[in-house]
Amino acid sequence: MNKQDLFNFLRREKLLKTVDDNYMCFMNVFQTSLNVSKEDVLIVFDKGYKNKRVPAIIAGCYAKAAEELGLNYKLSMQKPKLISEEADDNVIQDMLSLKDKSVLAIAISGKIGQMKSIGNSFRRFVKQHKHRFVSTSGLVDMPSSMFSSIIKSINVDYALMAKKGSNIKELLDKAAEIHVMTRKGTDLLYGVEGMKSISNDGLYTKPGMGGNIPAGEVYVPCNDRNVNGKIVIDGSMKVRDKTILLKKPVTLFVKDGEITKIKGNGEGLEIAKTLDWAHKTSKHPWGIKRIGELGIGINPNAKIVGPTIINEKTLGTAHFAIGSNAWFGGNIYSKIHLDQVITEPMIRIDGKLLNGVLMKN
Repeated sequence: MNKQDLFNFLRREKLLKTVDDNYMCFMNVFQTSLNVSKEDVLIVFDKGYKNKRVPAIIAGCYAKAAEELGLNYKLSMQKPKLISEEADDNVIQDMLSLKDKSVLAIAISGKIGQMKSIGNSFRRFVKQHKHRFVSTSGLVDMPSSMFSSIIKSINVDYALMAKKGSNIKELLDKAAEIHVMTRKGTDLLYGVEGMKSISNDGLYTKPGMGGNIPAGEVYVPCNDRNVNGKIVIDGSMKVRDKTILLKKPVTLFVKDGEITKIKGNGEGLEIAKTLDWAHKTSKHPWGIKRIGELGIGINPNAKIVGPTIINEKTLGTAHFAIGSNAWFGGNIYSKIHLDQVITEPMIRIDGKLLNGVLMKN
């Protein structure tokens, strides 16, 4: 799809004004988050679904922003992808055709898709070719009418968020154990001795770097199986094909790093079905029910509104991921990585309460 086709589509969907009103936010992404100068830019996207065209809106914003900045860019469109589905051939070929040290801007309904021809690891591919990237995924849950929630969570003070993230990262990197509790019943001990955390602050200015937009979390893999207790999911719950804003909490019981029991009626069954599907279709079924990540939201403009990519960044929340953590320093390999968001956590790092200023201001 070329620029004219995309803009004609947005015009038919009555979304072109949304692009015109908001593309400057994505100029800031290019200039601040990516520090783009004269690099080639590849914009990867899908059109979304009826009344859920946020990926196409974002692609339009990136395209208009790139034009305003005089950047050489190309649009690469594919069909929406679920976990384990293959990326479309044209997207893979466009990535392989990029010159080293290029920039990718990605906006997709689900996942970008598997890419066996580039080694099946998008992040490894980016590092090998010294690209930089920003990615906004899992947008299947967001109506076009809620696009302003994306804009608000992107329009943040990145320097301030980076400072907050750095402070929390310093504490986590020295820690042996984290204790997370909530009023709803979460009570979990999470071992991190020897592990290094990552601050996702939205600044991806060096070759090989990249991450989410919206940004705003500090996350850390667990030390092997040192995770025990229960997680009461009360914010949002990620399953294979969607994110659920929970009406009633769902409880995960965890022993030696693995989910042993799920408690919750209809919505609890959704996560159980996803884990059953993943276990039956996986090369590494041993990693499917493992808890692999603890993340702490640090974005003051994000709210729990729908897509996990925004929910998990919300200041005053934490999240636990089920599945893979090998790509950020852990030892769990899995076809899934499902972030489950909890609200108002009390977090103790080696017995010391995480400063409320870090969590809430």
